[in-house]
Order: sequence, then C-alpha cells, then structure tokens
Amino acid sequence: MNKKDIKYWLILLGVIILVFVGEYYAPKTINWDTITYGAKDKNPYGSYVVYNMLEDIFPNQKISAERKSFYDLRNTDLKKKNNYIVIDQYFEPDSLESHSLLALVNEGGNAFIAAEDFFGKLADTLKIKTDRNVDIKKKEMGLKLVNPLLKNSKFFNFNKSFLYTFFASIDTAKTTVLGINDQKDITFIKVPFGKGNFFLSTTPIPYTNYNIIDSLNFQYISQTLSYLPNTDVIGVNIIRLISLQLNLNRHYVFF
Repeated sequence: MNKKDIKYWLILLGVIILVFVGEYYAPKTINWDTITYGAKDKNPYGSYVVYNMLEDIFPNQKISAERKSFYDLRNTDLKKKNNYIVIDQYFEPDSLESHSLLALVNEGGNAFIAAEDFFGKLADTLKIKTDRNVDIKKKEMGLKLVNPLLKNSKFFNFNKSFLYTFFASIDTAKTTVLGINDQKDITFIKVPFGKGNFFLSTTPIPYTNYNIIDSLNFQYISQTLSYLPNTDVIGVNIIRLISLQLNLNRHYVFF
C-alpha cells in the first residue's frame, strides 16, 4: 500500500468516525428509506462522506455554500472554464438550464453528472439514452473503470444497489467509454463538447454514505472525480439536484 492509499484510508476512517459519532448523538433515527444525495446528510443515502473527501481530491481548497442555476452561472462564469458537478437520481433540467449548461461547457467548462437517467435537450444534444435492468436477487453492483492508464483496475462492489442503469445508446464517433458494470454495460463516459467535456455516470448510488463506508470503495469515487481538470469546480442546484461547487480559492457546496 503506497502513501497515497494510506492517506485515503486515514481520511476515510476519520469521516466514518464523524458519521457514526454524529448519528449516535443525533436525536433522530437513521433514514434508510429516502435517497437524498445531500452533501450534509449523514443518513445512508446522503453524500456527507463524499463531501468530506473533496478537500483531498481537490487539495488546498476551502469549502463554503452557495446556490445558483446554470442560467445564472452562464452570465458570470462563461469565460472561466470551471468544472460543474451534479449528483442526483435524475438529471432533468428544463430547456433553459440545458442550453445554459451546454454553453458553459462549449466555452471550455467540464461537467461531471452522476444520475440514473438523463432527459431533455442535454441528452438529445449529446445523443445518449439510458436503460436499466433490475435484478432483485442481486445484492451487489460491480463497477469498473476501463482507462488503460489506471493501475490495478478492478471491479468495485457496491452493496444494496439492485438497479442496473446504463447507457443503452451513445455517439460512438465522439464518446469515450470510461467505465462499465459487471454485466459489461457502459456506465461512465466522456463526451467532448466544444472546448469542454461532459463526464456522465449512470450510477449515482456509489456516491452515498452507505456504499462508501460499507465497502470502502472511496478509491472509485476519487478516480472518477479525478477526471476533472485542475481548475475551479462549481455545482448547481436545479430543483432537487444536489450540487457541489469548488473554486481554486473557495469551495461551494449546495444542498
């Protein structure tokens, strides 16, 4: 185990302790029924652990909170070539928000979006379609990154993920496959658009607290987010979308 791996293990251990101590002293019961992807949600299907990993994935950055739409960001950040992160069950922005995000990426931004389904103008423009297989007997979902530059590429198994969502159709002329599931379905892709790129994942569930803590698959999270270039990272809150915003000098988290 190298020094970087040891560092990740120590960080994860500290976050796990914080989660369990927080839940132990919290007056409310653990909510196993609701998937929130909330950045400050310590329940099994919140994204508190991922949120606390961000300082290591994007080192030397501060974290704060803010709310903006892609439309608002387009008016202020169009030339800044930021990264944009969204984690939610579905990605279904309206036409105005889709147009604004496409404009931001076209000018050099990069968008990382993890959602089970992609709808609307964005999906049509990027020529992507999703589908799903449900296996109620299966208790784990295996995900693997297929970039040949990654050492020790292996399947990461995420518990209680019965829903297999994948890309059923992509533009093979432009799209690079970055990840698959254990049924060899495509789950993680890169789509260049103008001067920027879209990094799209059909499996947001690995980014929840339970799936990271239970199976210690924090390396998968780190590796997928590491595809983003070393520049500002902004998350956008559209209706119920959980967002993470980071800046070279400040980090913003929406919830």
